[in-house]
Amino acid sequence: MIFICALVPIANLAVSLAFGGGCAPFSLLLTLVLLPLSKKIKPPLPLLAVLVACSVFFRSASLLCESVSALGAVRACIIAVSSVVASGIAAYNRKSALYICTPIFFITALLAVYITAVSFGNAEFTAPQSPNTSEILAVAFCLLSSCLSVGCIGNISPSERIKGGVIGSAVCCVLLLFKSASAEFGFISVPLAVSVSAIELTAVISRVNNE
Repeated sequence: MIFICALVPIANLAVSLAFGGGCAPFSLLLTLVLLPLSKKIKPPLPLLAVLVACSVFFRSASLLCESVSALGAVRACIIAVSSVVASGIAAYNRKSALYICTPIFFITALLAVYITAVSFGNAEFTAPQSPNTSEILAVAFCLLSSCLSVGCIGNISPSERIKGGVIGSAVCCVLLLFKSASAEFGFISVPLAVSVSAIELTAVISRVNNE
């Protein structure tokens, strides 16, 4: 469960970077704060469902924004829609949604190590960006949805949430610091979006089954 919590700040960072990255530091800090606090928050099912629907939409939209320039509109749309379908399939089989988080986290962590090794000697740092309206909305919905959904999929203690958040933030710092990370990070954006969207959809399904 720790690695599920570790994946949440990375996935939220990916959404922010896809829309420009102006909110990236705030997204990271707010996720670290909200992850342990959400242990005591149990939103009504309709509110959770709306947050998850908006989050899944914005995550797929972030993939569209990130890939449209390189792949074209049609193929970018196919990737975005396919990510939603894959998330739904994983959520339908609850164990799949939970198990895919650990390997995806370690792949992302290894990518961060690679970026550090490549960039350390000739580092080019990311310049600060100004946030835009689309990014603010996307980050807000994805952040709230992902943090609240973690509390609906299992009994994850505040200490596990804090440990996971800190581990994920360490990976985020590398991806946020080095400018060269933007190219490599695109390869992992799709599985990140699929895994966290699957966790969010699993949370809604679990609440429906329990009520």
